[in-house]
Amino acid sequence: MTPAAPPHSARPPLTDGRRLGLRFALAVVCVGIGLATLSPTGSTPPQVCWDLICGDTGTADAVLNVLLFIPLGAVLAALGWRWKETIAAAAVLVITIELLQLSLPGRTSGPGDVAFNTLGAAVGQAIAHTAPLWTRLADRTAMRLSVIAAGGCVIVWGATGALLSLSLPPGPYHGQWTPHLGRGEHYRGAVLSASLDAVPIPHANLANADTVRALLHAGTELRVRAFFGVPNRQLADVFSITDAAGHEVLLFGPERTDFVVQRRRLATALHLQGPDYRFVGPRARIAEGDTVDLAVTFTATNGGACLTLRRSWTCAPGLSLGSGWTVLVPSTHLTGWWREVCNLLWVALIVGPVGFWGRRRWGSILAIAGLAVAMVVLPPSLGLHATMVPDYLGAGLGIAAGAAVRRRRR
Repeated sequence: MTPAAPPHSARPPLTDGRRLGLRFALAVVCVGIGLATLSPTGSTPPQVCWDLICGDTGTADAVLNVLLFIPLGAVLAALGWRWKETIAAAAVLVITIELLQLSLPGRTSGPGDVAFNTLGAAVGQAIAHTAPLWTRLADRTAMRLSVIAAGGCVIVWGATGALLSLSLPPGPYHGQWTPHLGRGEHYRGAVLSASLDAVPIPHANLANADTVRALLHAGTELRVRAFFGVPNRQLADVFSITDAAGHEVLLFGPERTDFVVQRRRLATALHLQGPDYRFVGPRARIAEGDTVDLAVTFTATNGGACLTLRRSWTCAPGLSLGSGWTVLVPSTHLTGWWREVCNLLWVALIVGPVGFWGRRRWGSILAIAGLAVAMVVLPPSLGLHATMVPDYLGAGLGIAAGAAVRRRRR
């Protein structure tokens, strides 16, 4: 009688070399977790939050907490750890981290972090245990998955456009000149006037909130005349518009040698990160005691913006299909080619599964062609900047990297 085949998920015994490699990977993962969680993030005293989702960016923090521990669960599963062992180890590790964070400035500890980190380890364990089910497939099945993965890319890009769209609450609105709202530094200077197009925005409750909201949606020009004092090391609020609950609808201010503009987006309303426009360098051209006129022109809803100072222009790029990472990771200090690299890597990560499951069949070929068309057609309909070169390069890199991983697993 022919012996029964082993279960599909059974794994061969680990060789000494593979076990050593996995232990090294485990050490790297643990060091990465330590670097991400055990460094100060500000100057404020550490806090404890007993809610599951905490703070203005609580949703983004929860997603990142899950993602951070997925590699830990996957490596432990590859080493042969059982579910209960992996979850218990992850829980002990994250509780230890949370206790240590009580002494780190700027950190917030709480049960939410324990829950989401432990969930991440469980997800990693599940991914490792089910890997044979979605990595060793017949060509026809893999081709179908590549089509589904391409559809997933389009969904992610659609969500990117929705999350990066403006989400301006109804009035009443309040004009704020050099407010000190407890975040960042207090602006060392004075605002002399502010307006949206020809509509003045005083330091007071705004009687024309509907008009202001319409102007903000239209991407109108912001003008601020201000007296400048000592440069700020952290973002300082020169001018802002807030709603009745104190949420910032628009913020404009300097940080070191730059100027920053933030607008309320759907991502912000959902407690995700909100990308901003950073104009690099113009603050360095303003001396202490200068009074200057500044103008910020928004080229489109998400198409970029330019700041005018003394007849000199400084522009910030718009948001594209590759900007989806900005709703999860703070992007304030990433400018120029750093943002382009992040866009490239994000698109590569999203498109990678298409290359992994792609085969030399018509279904996979049409899926890749459909992605190329979507990258051209989607941005205008989503209010995003036209797809940029790094985004196209990221798509090509993702398909190539996915295919290379597939060939290596054979």
